[in-house]
Amino acid sequence: LLVKNANRELSTGFVLDQNYPNPFDEVTNIKFTITKVSDVKLVIHDIIGREVQAIDYKTLLPGEYKSTFNGSSLPGGIYFYSVYTGDCIETRKMILEK
Repeated sequence: LLVKNANRELSTGFVLDQNYPNPFDEVTNIKFTITKVSDVKLVIHDIIGREVQAIDYKTLLPGEYKSTFNGSSLPGGIYFYSVYTGDCIETRKMILEK
């Protein structure tokens, strides 16, 4: 988990970036930014909605965060990642190629 200070004001208080690289073959990076102290959880789901991994960060300070997801033990396909904060959720699609 990487942290940078958030110097920009976000209208929603929360931004989830597209993972990079996407598609990916084993490892990808997921970045998100929060502007207020929040309880944050990152969840990866498969195409039918089953949770395949969850990371509970507890309380995070405002800033930019980067998490590395390793999908080497999963079959190739479409997955979704969601970041939950105290008052919002955002989800994006990613493709694991094998």
